[in-house]
Amino acid sequence: MLNKEKHQLIMGQILRDIYSDTEISSLLGFKGGTCAYFFYNLPRFSVDLDFDLLKQDLILKEKIFVGMH
Repeated sequence: MLNKEKHQLIMGQILRDIYSDTEISSLLGFKGGTCAYFFYNLPRFSVDLDFDLLKQDLILKEKIFVGMH
């Protein structure tokens, strides 16, 4: 069974890690149900993190994927 509180903490830590990296954070836009849940108190709990790539550049995409490993 999913532990909602633990899942929220882990998602929050992932977001902090992404947005504390100045190179990656400027390239990704957080969106979707979890974004609405965290920032707008949407009553529906979502279990994933959705992002848009803000700049469609192959070199930037490679930086993101290398930075996340």
